[in-house]
Amino acid sequence: MRSHKIILFFVFCAMQVRAQTEISNGQKTYDFINYAANNLHMPDDAKMPSFYTKLAHLVAIGDKQINIVHIGDSHIQADFFSNRMRSLFQNYFIGGNGGRGFVFPYTIARTNNPSNYKVKYTGSWQACRNIEINKTCTLGLAGMIVTTSDSEASFKLSSATFDNIIYDYTRIRIFYNSEEDSHNIELENIGTVQVEEVNESPSVKEWILSGATNEVDIRIKRLVPGNTIFTLYGIALETEDPGIIYHAVGVNGAQVTSFLRCELFEEQLQKLDPDLIIISLGTNDAYGNPFDENVFKANYLTLLNRIKKANPGAPILLTTPGDCYKSKVPNKNNLKARETIYELANEQQCNVWDFFTVMGGLGSMQTWKNNGLAAADRVHHTKAGYELQGNLMFDALIKGFENYIGARGQR
Repeated sequence: MRSHKIILFFVFCAMQVRAQTEISNGQKTYDFINYAANNLHMPDDAKMPSFYTKLAHLVAIGDKQINIVHIGDSHIQADFFSNRMRSLFQNYFIGGNGGRGFVFPYTIARTNNPSNYKVKYTGSWQACRNIEINKTCTLGLAGMIVTTSDSEASFKLSSATFDNIIYDYTRIRIFYNSEEDSHNIELENIGTVQVEEVNESPSVKEWILSGATNEVDIRIKRLVPGNTIFTLYGIALETEDPGIIYHAVGVNGAQVTSFLRCELFEEQLQKLDPDLIIISLGTNDAYGNPFDENVFKANYLTLLNRIKKANPGAPILLTTPGDCYKSKVPNKNNLKARETIYELANEQQCNVWDFFTVMGGLGSMQTWKNNGLAAADRVHHTKAGYELQGNLMFDALIKGFENYIGARGQR
């Protein structure tokens, strides 16, 4: 009991420092944002306290890592929204940076790559995405793969510093498949760091580095004649330090059914050992015509069941799709998707962050556009809009955390 109170005391002190910092920074507020609604909907047995307990321990004691996995569509692939969340969590307390997390080299797939890491590559690569229903390929957590049959190919990832966070790493995991085990995977920056190679499983290769680096330079060599295929599913860039790792995976145009096509989704999600799973899907589902909320609900339930089976102890946070326009008018299907997500959350003990209501409700996307927060298509946001979305969701999560700490402290 005494150690419990000590932890709560240190957490309370950390929250006071954060509150003072926020006041001094003076975040801009908008009269069209529904700040009163900016809370988490947490049904009984939604498991969110398990995440908050781990966060309290990390803030107070400063050991162990917390893994958050954020899954979504184009709003996540660009990583403006999710990167804002990552930055806020990792700056929430001193020593909060646990690493960059799971990344995919979107540049190799010839699509937009997050700006906080750069990708260079050699060789001929082909891409397959979970939105391409006419293609046959085995997909994983990222919802996208790149493959090569070249005798030799390579790729290099370089991390940038964002919001005063330096993303270097001492642990590298590559998720892959080598047809007939016919490829050798080499970490080329051995000259600057000593490495210990660990084969976690036939589909994951891991290196533990003795020194930190902000670059990964990997070369793939085919060991046998022929056209055997090497498949890359993604890379996890982590450290051994305590802190928060915020993994984000998104595919432009993805619907819930898109991730149901990912055969290795559960296996690879499980390897990230998530403490919280956030799902931001529904915009593209609701954009279809006609939109059948019963089909949407059934597909979403299937995805939730797959996630729960792989990670039974992890709380799940569902975000409602924000308002958007279709054919020059607000898309009322997003309101139906919102209602369906609430139904699922109550039935499946999931948490909800209601972005649709918080941003202002039906038709609010035009107001966001008028304030430089939404793109011309009134479906996507500007960088400033995504950062505002990140600020809002983080505040809702931390409000829930502070309420949890307050309730525990009164016991």
